[in-house]
Amino acid sequence: MKPKGKIDWKQLFLFTKEGRIKNLDLIYGFFLGVALLAVSFAIGNRLTLLFETLLDGQTRTVKNLADTLVPMLLCLAIVWGLFWLIPKKIVVLLACWIVLLLTAVFLIAVLATYDRETLDLMFMPFFCMFGVPALADAALATVLYVRWRRSLPEEVLPEEEELPDGE
Repeated sequence: MKPKGKIDWKQLFLFTKEGRIKNLDLIYGFFLGVALLAVSFAIGNRLTLLFETLLDGQTRTVKNLADTLVPMLLCLAIVWGLFWLIPKKIVVLLACWIVLLLTAVFLIAVLATYDRETLDLMFMPFFCMFGVPALADAALATVLYVRWRRSLPEEVLPEEEELPDGE
């Protein structure tokens, strides 16, 4: 018997006899994650162009800090807002972790594809545009979800079915 309030992650991957997914949270999380990734890219792209003109004459370090921190803070605000707007909090948590995994796969692909000279120019901007916001979003979503789960009284926590050991 599991303690109350613990998530049974196996429930996300179960199928019905007809072959449909029992729990759609993973699919919703995936699509929300792809949307978050697109929004993160759009924010980073637009703000990079804006900061190049606004911070003309500043050092590259100042531009890089602005290009990293401001989009990250905007993405954190979006995740925070989504967490409180979407009733199923697990969907936001899954979306942020899916974004982090997609970002890691993308950055590994960049590392494997390009030569050293190109990587010196491209890797850090890509990491700052995708990696830092994705990591911060996943951390924020995890903290918010854990705090939210702890704040629920015992009787409000959903009952989870216990699966047989063979499944």
